[in-house]
Amino acid sequence: MEVNFFFVIIALAFAYTHLRYSTYQYEASATIRIKDDKESQKLPSLAELSGSSLLSGKSNEIKDEIAVMMSRTLISNIVKNLKLNITFYEQGKIKEQEIYENPPIKLNFFANDSIIHKIDTTLFIKIKSSSEFLMFKDDGKSLMDRDESLGKPFSFGDRIKTGFGDIVIVPNSGIYSPKTGSNLRVSIRHISSVVGLYQSNLAISAGDESSIVKLSLKDNIPKRAINFLNQLIKEYNNDVITDKEEVVRVTSDFINNRLELVFKELEEVDFTAEQLQKRNNLTALGAQADIYLQSERQNESQINNTANTINLIDYLQQEIQEKIKILTFYLQ
Repeated sequence: MEVNFFFVIIALAFAYTHLRYSTYQYEASATIRIKDDKESQKLPSLAELSGSSLLSGKSNEIKDEIAVMMSRTLISNIVKNLKLNITFYEQGKIKEQEIYENPPIKLNFFANDSIIHKIDTTLFIKIKSSSEFLMFKDDGKSLMDRDESLGKPFSFGDRIKTGFGDIVIVPNSGIYSPKTGSNLRVSIRHISSVVGLYQSNLAISAGDESSIVKLSLKDNIPKRAINFLNQLIKEYNNDVITDKEEVVRVTSDFINNRLELVFKELEEVDFTAEQLQKRNNLTALGAQADIYLQSERQNESQINNTANTINLIDYLQQEIQEKIKILTFYLQ
């Protein structure tokens, strides 16, 4: 019985150690509705002529939008805005703990973002006091195994020269201030590698015949996964708004150009009738009637052409009003 009790203690100790020091993966999820431009519904004949159904057109549109959300361009913007290429860790005796929110120190770079985003390096820092710290070279060793005499002393606020430009390290304040004796590791990774990591951990799917898209992301920091998905939705909506603004601009320019052309053609018709009358020096009523009939025939032909143009303009005006409504919806 004593032997069994001993093994129970060992098992409990092992379980406690496993739970305390294991790294867990969490999953955050969100949903977003893909707005339909309704072009296929207003112009069904075009979809039929192309040999594709409205349903398949909608499915293809959803796939296109998912591809946009998974694109390197959009995810790269997320990584840059949230600064996910820079991570902070506090090293302990057994394992190191990542600190996502409110890290004990902050890094200020003098180099341009274009340079910082291509860096792939690690900084090792040992806090000596509330105002001083040691910085070590990246030689693959843990801070726990380093000789302090090999570290270079600095004070918080010093301008430190590095291979990628000068940096200034400042402490956080209050309960988040660095603790004396703590060992910190700061990882700065190339944007491209971070983007690839999030692309592999991000899952985006849509149900059959549905415009609702589900987003999910796995991460060992739940809050970071939530922030990433929120930023993804924000970046995607901004991209949609930009597209809508471009559609409105192009459509508006087209309508204005067509109106200018119509007005110009109408002016030419009036000018032609007037010149014809002056050239023939017609004053008699019969002659005036003949020239009037001739002018009317020309006007009738021009009116038919103008009517077709106006119908097109009316349609385009309805389209641009719908685009503006969609844009207004996204801006709210």
